[in-house]
Amino acid sequence: MNTKGWEPQIKEAAEHIKAAIECLDDKKIAYETYDDRMKLSRFRHAINDVFGLAMVTNMYLAETRRHKEEVIKIEAQDERKKELDRLMNKTKEESEEA
Repeated sequence: MNTKGWEPQIKEAAEHIKAAIECLDDKKIAYETYDDRMKLSRFRHAINDVFGLAMVTNMYLAETRRHKEEVIKIEAQDERKKELDRLMNKTKEESEEA
């Protein structure tokens, strides 16, 4: 799965959600009915939940990417160590033959 492809979409969604939350301030709905205010309140809470999930997902993707990079580094170190051990053994065998 290409996690880097999701990050711009998550950031864009977060910006849209943030803008929607800013539009739903209490000053603009002061003259609405109680039911309208309750609906908007529930909607605001739902947007906050989605925004929170988007941020958590973004953090998870970043952490997954960092973990994958660390695994690749460790694997590369293991390969270099194996190559070094092979060269050391080859040199040792050549010196024993001489």
